[in-house]
Amino acid sequence: ARYWGKWSDDAEIEKAAQDFLGMSADDPERLLKHIRIFEMRRFPLAPDNLIQLIKEAGTKPEYNEDDRFTTKTQIVVSAFRALAHVSHPDVRQLALDLIEKRHWIGYAASLLLSNWELEDWALMEMLTKEQLDPFDYHGLGLDILAIFRQHPAPEAAQALFNLYEYGPCSFCRESWPEALASINRLPDWMREECRHDSSFDLREWAENLDAPQSESTD
Repeated sequence: ARYWGKWSDDAEIEKAAQDFLGMSADDPERLLKHIRIFEMRRFPLAPDNLIQLIKEAGTKPEYNEDDRFTTKTQIVVSAFRALAHVSHPDVRQLALDLIEKRHWIGYAASLLLSNWELEDWALMEMLTKEQLDPFDYHGLGLDILAIFRQHPAPEAAQALFNLYEYGPCSFCRESWPEALASINRLPDWMREECRHDSSFDLREWAENLDAPQSESTD
């Protein structure tokens, strides 16, 4: 469904969106398949139904006995992914409300991707200082990386620094020094630390950097 949505023409996407608006929650599998169409393609109609799915979803993901997401949670996660492409004041407000309540904190920031304001980096700095559940912190980090790639700015430095310091994922950890370097905020000590990291790729990257950057995060 995701790739069908990505490559379909506008008329087909419009029809799929209309079909989604007419669907009932009584058939969750069908609902999920339709929402996934918009994970890689902007939902072309009013986002109210997608927003409502998230508002009615409780405060965090739910799991089956085998530790997989329930179908209900899969629907909500897909709604987050769809709304990440939607620029709309109601989507931005939903993101801010969820973040304020610390609901769905591993996904909420994704709603700011298409609704970003420069001041939001201060909010990301605050969130990345908190002791969150490792799964939530990892999700937050992925959202921030996607946001940074679309909205790079020196104001992102402290949030990126926090992610390097506290992030639970060793693979994602390689992204933060590179992001800091791209905005000339890589601390000299971090550059040196990367030269001795357990990751060969990160060591090689640090060795190939130009001269250490003087403007850096303490």
